[in-house]
Amino acid sequence: MKKMLALAIISSSVIALNAGVVSVSATADNDFIVVLTQGNSHQVKYRSNDRRDWKRVQRTKIEVKNNRCFIDIIAWNDYSSNEGLAAKIQGNAGVVYSGSPSMKSFSTKVANASNVWAVNGYPNSALINNIYNALIPSPTAILGSVINHPVWGSYASSVGSQAKWIWAKNSLPNKPLFKNFTLYRVPCKAVVKPNQEVKKGMTWRVVAKNAVTGTVDVDCGYSSGHNECNPYKGDTPCTSKLPILCTRVLHGHKPVHVSNGSSNGRHAWSGNLVHTSKRVAPATMGINTIVKANKVCRDEFGKGWRVAEFHDARQWGFKAYGNVGKTRRFWVDIKDQPNGTCWTH
Repeated sequence: MKKMLALAIISSSVIALNAGVVSVSATADNDFIVVLTQGNSHQVKYRSNDRRDWKRVQRTKIEVKNNRCFIDIIAWNDYSSNEGLAAKIQGNAGVVYSGSPSMKSFSTKVANASNVWAVNGYPNSALINNIYNALIPSPTAILGSVINHPVWGSYASSVGSQAKWIWAKNSLPNKPLFKNFTLYRVPCKAVVKPNQEVKKGMTWRVVAKNAVTGTVDVDCGYSSGHNECNPYKGDTPCTSKLPILCTRVLHGHKPVHVSNGSSNGRHAWSGNLVHTSKRVAPATMGINTIVKANKVCRDEFGKGWRVAEFHDARQWGFKAYGNVGKTRRFWVDIKDQPNGTCWTH
């Protein structure tokens, strides 16, 4: 039987898509692979397994970690057919249909040797790299609606009426590129939302307590040769639920048995009173300004209380009267680093 128009049909299943997931259904004549391209990395995510049984829809889903990538469909034909594509590729940012300007076609001069079809491991990594090194931007022939094409019948409706028959013109058999590989490309950003970077805030912890004097030493923390916090960019997602370290200025005298910190200014005596608030998640509780953060302390402990600040003694921690409760880490303010806290000044 003479081969018909070689075609890959890609559509989305009717499912609730998770963030970063692209849903793909496919059938092909002759065969195809779906590749996730990130930089120079080309990962085969799906390989048709129908042995040229192009009247059967195949489905898969692709997890995309960020949208700085491409979803590529590589199809190949034989002497008696033309490569083609009808597609609907859908993610959480939208849908791209074949025939849309968002989908680009590339022909190649890489031949499909010996009519190798749906064989596991074909094309191999070396051949795939050869294909990518030989991509030729191609004008796209649009042949009309998929739904109305007599070859495919009613099951082709799964791609939707907006999908069109397309192929890369330069890969037609009347060119010296027959029996070749052709690539169709959709940028991930057309179908997948960018990752939402979660803002971070600086946190400290208790490094020492003195039950006799009723004082505590609070600090960023230092272990394995590194600071445990980041006053410049924050260290803990602002969606985390932690107490705020609150303070009240007392100008209290330092107890005799409490040291005044190191020569570099760490762990100095503040003369203040500290306590930890209830647990709050600034990003989800609307605590996005220092005024609102201070209000948490004032509402819980009374007039004169505010968020403890990085420089309340000198820098990188301080000693104070009070209690911090049973918590590993807590939110602390830093007034001269706009990216170091969950709130603005």
